[in-house]
Amino acid sequence: MTQKLLLIAAVTLFSAFQLKAQNTAKITGLIKDGNGGAVASATIMLHKAKDSALVKTAVTNSTGNYELAAINPGNYFITTSVTGMQKAVS
Repeated sequence: MTQKLLLIAAVTLFSAFQLKAQNTAKITGLIKDGNGGAVASATIMLHKAKDSALVKTAVTNSTGNYELAAINPGNYFITTSVTGMQKAVS
């Protein structure tokens, strides 16, 4: 009986994690400078639109690409900053 309950609990928890994982998204992007060149090491910050709370941070790679994974549904905005350039807000 105890083994059955543990098995049921394990399956239920696993199912809950699977459902939660299906409700997330991924944001990817490419940061370029004014001349169209890739911007490496730029900081990308994802904020909630409602209160500007910081949700996630990423840094661009050598080709200017970034990825923010496991984003819950909602309204957000992104700020981008890099040394020597003006901060940008989307």
